[in-house]
Amino acid sequence: MRSPNLKGDPLYLCLRPSTNSLQTKTLLKPTQKIPANEVNGQILTLDSGISAIRYWLHRKACGNAASRSPTVLDLVTPIPVLNSSLPLKTLSHTVLQQAMNWIKICVTSHAKCKVSTDGVLPARLIDLKDVQQLQFIRIVRVSVLSSLELKYATLSYCWGGKTKLQLKRSNASTLETGVSVGTLPKTIQDAVHFTAALGLRWLWVDSLCIIQDSAEDMAHEVRSMYGIYQNCFISIAALDAKHSDEGLYACRDPLMYAECELARTSKEQVMVTHMGYSRDIHNKVPPLYTRGWVVQERILPPRTIILGRTVAWECRETTKAEFNGAARATPFSTIKSGFFNTVTESKGKLAVTDDELAKIRKAWSNIFSVYVKTNLTFKSDRLSAISAVISAIQARTNWQNVGGLWVPFLFTELLWRRKSLPSGSYRTGISPSWTWASVECESMGFFDPIFKRLVEVDVEDGDVECLKNGNVSSDKRPIAIRVSGTPMELHTVEYDYGDYESGGHTKYCAFKVFPRIHLNEHHWIPDTGPNDNYPWYFLPFAQLKYGDIVGLGLSRKDSLSLVFERKGYLTISYPKKEVKQILHFLKEQTKITCYIV
Repeated sequence: MRSPNLKGDPLYLCLRPSTNSLQTKTLLKPTQKIPANEVNGQILTLDSGISAIRYWLHRKACGNAASRSPTVLDLVTPIPVLNSSLPLKTLSHTVLQQAMNWIKICVTSHAKCKVSTDGVLPARLIDLKDVQQLQFIRIVRVSVLSSLELKYATLSYCWGGKTKLQLKRSNASTLETGVSVGTLPKTIQDAVHFTAALGLRWLWVDSLCIIQDSAEDMAHEVRSMYGIYQNCFISIAALDAKHSDEGLYACRDPLMYAECELARTSKEQVMVTHMGYSRDIHNKVPPLYTRGWVVQERILPPRTIILGRTVAWECRETTKAEFNGAARATPFSTIKSGFFNTVTESKGKLAVTDDELAKIRKAWSNIFSVYVKTNLTFKSDRLSAISAVISAIQARTNWQNVGGLWVPFLFTELLWRRKSLPSGSYRTGISPSWTWASVECESMGFFDPIFKRLVEVDVEDGDVECLKNGNVSSDKRPIAIRVSGTPMELHTVEYDYGDYESGGHTKYCAFKVFPRIHLNEHHWIPDTGPNDNYPWYFLPFAQLKYGDIVGLGLSRKDSLSLVFERKGYLTISYPKKEVKQILHFLKEQTKITCYIV
């Protein structure tokens, strides 16, 4: 029998016949004892009832912890497990065999995973020819290799700061001659052995295949990222390692993931228990998926083997988990298959139909929503780390992209806004100010239904050629957005309320032409700083179908020009009378041409 499903993360019990026994109908006598299980002077037997057995487990696992049902986080003393179908470590022959079976199925039966490559290869690869016998690797320049069909793996992992061995100008010749596997960071060591065990000779790892102190080599390889990952045979993802010395593999408690044999009372019957899942553990984003560069590393490879507390598989056609229930421990995503189906599969063929273009934009939206939640060691990489995906979409659609914004949809793309974050947000140092990449925070796109546009926007004429070349600056200044509209001047009002001791103090923002229309923190989302960091101007962009007016908060670069910088996103959500006032004012004004940089 099985215990009721309780709230939290309880221990699930199951008394059932042994799978090794042919006498599955034989029942034990009620006096049969479960060995060494004395609780409070009483001997626990199979007819003691679920509550007594659960109490025994609780005492065994948690000592004198609270009397509620034990959870994973309560464990003080490990529960003795006699047998489990799940390996204690992901470093096992079982896991390797599972990976090889997934690869075999994918290679032989998945048409989408067989798409021919475009010939773009990394500049260097790690040669694993001497790994198994000599524990030796060397870096090889791909240009000197004769084979045009190199089957190589890539490693997706967290650096976690500086790694103890990187490719630099000073040690390039040493690495090309060869070094011991033991000199590599632990995660890379494990990836070397795992790749070799899969029967592959070549491995690409960014820290060892890109010259880390060469800006020229770095820029070249970043531009080649699409081809490097797109053309690899398989990607190996170190899901739970926080840095490069934690390793590729993990130890896990079988009780957390699968049913385990806890006690065997005879050949005919065993006690099986399943700890259940801890919400605190399984709802956390794995360390690897918090890193910005990893988003395109998840999307581009044709197939990925994911090594964490459980082992999983993602390819362009399917996802697989190591065992039933393991999918809950691995955050699968549809961004790989979605990107391939809309962008990569028809590479070389221009998308022309409205349906195709809508699907591509939807795929980008899904990728963007994942990407902006991630972190980067160097904030200046905010555009570079997603550039391979942007380049692929550009090739498929002929859409121009500037600062991470798609020019055909520039009007709505400019209306991005940051999500409210307790810790605030900061500038990344990337210009211009109107791109989401200029701010270190989670941002969201604009999808509200528009009733009426109040401005016209375009890229400044002098910057169009610069835009075609993929730059975000022209003559050492940010690319400008030309706007035809009506910037409305604002002013901030501060006042005290209550007595002096209460310290009541607040401020709000008001229009100079409509001083009675107040704006506060409910209407204003600054790109950086506190919520009461109000802008100097409001540039109305559109009236929405439900009546609100939305636009950008701006500051003036100087008092003599009409050049502005973006400061945030502003909404006017007043009663009908106030909205009508503003719309009437805008109608009476002559639009001016100004610039946002």
